[in-house]
Amino acid sequence: MTATGELIRQARKGSGLSQRELARRAGINQATLAAYELGTRDPSLSKVLRVSRGLGVPGWSLLPPEERPADTEAERAGSALARITRLAAEARKGGLTEAGVVVMAELAAADLRAALSSTEGE
Repeated sequence: MTATGELIRQARKGSGLSQRELARRAGINQATLAAYELGTRDPSLSKVLRVSRGLGVPGWSLLPPEERPADTEAERAGSALARITRLAAEARKGGLTEAGVVVMAELAAADLRAALSSTEGE
């Protein structure tokens, strides 16, 4: 099971939703959602955002820890790199909407700005 698939499953169960209901809310096929949860298929970032809206949770909460907003300088730098890597992979396979690109680029830029600003005083 992928980290994202496990997080989706946990969030769905925590919300008390069936796969059918979450799939309906997210506007995706139930079989697709089941594949994400089983880890046989990785969701694109645009699908993660759709599922997060269906659950009523922030999109970052369904991402693996290394792709979430970071707290320390090292975490921010690592998070920015992970975001940029995933953004490039999603863009190459065409699995990212323009909105998804913007969200991921903004998150990566924020992580980089925070990492740089914390090193300016050194």
